[in-house]
Amino acid sequence: MSWIIVALSAYFLLAVSNLLDKFLVDKVLPGSRAYAFIACLGGGLVVAGAPWFLDWPGYYWLLIDLVSGGIFALALWSLYESLRRGEASRALVLIGGLTPVFTTLVSYFFLGQEYSSHEWLGIGALLVGIFLVASLPENHSYLKRILNKLSRGRSDALSFIPFAALSAAAYSGYFLLTKYAYSAQTFASVFIWVRIGAVLAVLSF
Repeated sequence: MSWIIVALSAYFLLAVSNLLDKFLVDKVLPGSRAYAFIACLGGGLVVAGAPWFLDWPGYYWLLIDLVSGGIFALALWSLYESLRRGEASRALVLIGGLTPVFTTLVSYFFLGQEYSSHEWLGIGALLVGIFLVASLPENHSYLKRILNKLSRGRSDALSFIPFAALSAAAYSGYFLLTKYAYSAQTFASVFIWVRIGAVLAVLSF
């Protein structure tokens, strides 16, 4: 199967999931912290596979895994809070666009990765595009009718933007740390440790 089909299918499923997230945050659960708590606690169920897949990675890698889980919990909470405060189509565009930008900047300044002038131009165009879409008035959104049914009818103004930016930064850190962790450990073991870290983080909620 072509990777393009896989990527498009993933984004379609992600869109459906995010619309359900918006509905749950607005209509069912008392707030974004409660939703993040439930989501991470549910993900922690993978610890059932610990007897077969969990390895002791050493204190250094354990810290990396657990911190990755904590950052993941932060990313989820700020994602849900941005959905609670704003329109899903704009908040998600901002998060989805800023995540690779933050990842690129961290890779360049801290990991020494080089990028061509064309790649920097692409990043600049991405930034302009996401801020244009995120700043559109609600009446111009093609999802306005659907999201009106999912929301509580309050105006989001621009209050969702700081939480969307925080979510993008957290996701960027999570992706970089887990890539680093997966480079030295088995996939299943890292996955379980990261989920344990997320559960420990949301216990503070």
